Amino acid sequence: MDSHYSVVIVEDHDDLRHALCEVVEAAGHEVYGFSCSEDLDDQLGLPPIDVLVVDLGLPGENGLSLAQRFRVSCPATGIVMMTAKADLDSRLEGYKSGADIYLPKPAHPEELLAAITAVAKRRETIERVMASHQNQSVQLDRKTLTLHGPCGEAALSEREAVLLEALTRAAGKRLEFWQLSSLCATDAELPSNATLKVIMTRLRAKLSTVAGNAAVIRALRGFGYQLCIRIESI
Repeated sequence: MDSHYSVVIVEDHDDLRHALCEVVEAAGHEVYGFSCSEDLDDQLGLPPIDVLVVDLGLPGENGLSLAQRFRVSCPATGIVMMTAKADLDSRLEGYKSGADIYLPKPAHPEELLAAITAVAKRRETIERVMASHQNQSVQLDRKTLTLHGPCGEAALSEREAVLLEALTRAAGKRLEFWQLSSLCATDAELPSNATLKVIMTRLRAKLSTVAGNAAVIRALRGFGYQLCIRIESI
């Protein structure tokens, strides 16, 4: 195999997870196995993920929810969903959640490896497009609350525009959670951590769409968020 990829497998069945990891590793890929979504979220220092292989029926946050989060925050990552539910409705639900390929269990090892290669090549194509735009800045029109970038336009809410401007002006383009919460505060109260996460996820998705780049805002564990692209106010 000419290409080697970074693969994350989230499967709660220990024996199956170990077997899948062995198959993928034997094919020359770098593989990381987790028993649930929460274990993956807690893991620090992972390289950029080329392919996420996820079981639908996970404990805690299920595979559909995890796939949806990855499709928003890491749009270039390939997603292979595996589940014992092979009926049409389950497959359609998987694709709606962001899966590129839906494999019923038990999947043949060669089919899994072929699926990993197929979705990883899609990521490589997207990254080439991103690279062609990486030196182009995104413009923020404060009057119309509109983002303009090499890949299109997106409308912002007033709150999203305020956060984006603040990140642009901040030292190192990074702000702490409490600073971001203060900017989002209403007369009634500060937003919860969950609400702030939703706001930042939506802002990241809009920036990623217009910039043609997945790495637009980085979450800094235990600190806050950092803007990773150039923004010009017009």
